[in-house]
Amino acid sequence: AGSYQAATVVQPFQAFMVHKTNPGGSISYPISGTQRTRGAASAFQKQANDHQLTLIAQNNTTQLQDVTTVAFNSSASADFDGDYDAIKAGGSLTRHTLYSYNTNPMNWLCQNTLKSIEETSTVNVGFEPGINGNYTFHFDGVGSFDPTSYITLEDKLLNVFHNVRSGDYTFTANANDNWNRFVQHFTPAAEIHTTEATCEAGGMINIEQPGPANWNYTITNVDQVTVGSGSLNNSNSVNVSAANGVYTITLVDNNGYTVVKNVLVNGATAISATITASATTAEVGEDVTFT
Repeated sequence: AGSYQAATVVQPFQAFMVHKTNPGGSISYPISGTQRTRGAASAFQKQANDHQLTLIAQNNTTQLQDVTTVAFNSSASADFDGDYDAIKAGGSLTRHTLYSYNTNPMNWLCQNTLKSIEETSTVNVGFEPGINGNYTFHFDGVGSFDPTSYITLEDKLLNVFHNVRSGDYTFTANANDNWNRFVQHFTPAAEIHTTEATCEAGGMINIEQPGPANWNYTITNVDQVTVGSGSLNNSNSVNVSAANGVYTITLVDNNGYTVVKNVLVNGATAISATITASATTAEVGEDVTFT
């Protein structure tokens, strides 16, 4: 449909683009016979990235779509990585093109893989409308992110911040609009750690929240008894003593968004011991038995 989109399998008679890192000269790009795929496409097993969000822009009149992907992979970097990133080629002038970029708006990417949300929390998303129209952004891959990680689309033209977890975003664009219109914002996930209980001491539940998120937390045991509650944010971490067992952590933000997680504290059960004596007073030389 006149749009360059990333693919893991190039079908017969389709074109593909190779990016040469160093300008000038020539270089060969061998494709071995073992890279061929025959018959039906291989079954999808697992996405290669830790977290991956695919933005799909659809013209609601023509139904044409374009795609760009923002992902996070601990093996990637904030710069262009030949193994993880892919350049976006512009589509037909009479249709829209969707891409992302890091610092240079001229470096369009259809696959933009970054190291971590902590290192890169905002990603610019460019949109060339091509023609006037009504468009909808669909979001695929939200489930690959921890539920405590906020994913927000900023529309700089309308000054709107859209919660991606709430669903699609519909907008109107004109052919002469500024292409650098959108920004994708991510916040780091809450980090939950546990310390095993021992015979001498109970275990611990530790929760830290990097980034700007703010939560009211409640921790309950299997008997629905609250063992801890309060505020969780970048300045207030949580440290709660807990015996071994399963606990439920409930996080609620200021907008009522709720995340529920179950955690297991491993370790030994604390020993509960009692001692009884055969007598509480005794004569000299009298035997006293302790049990």
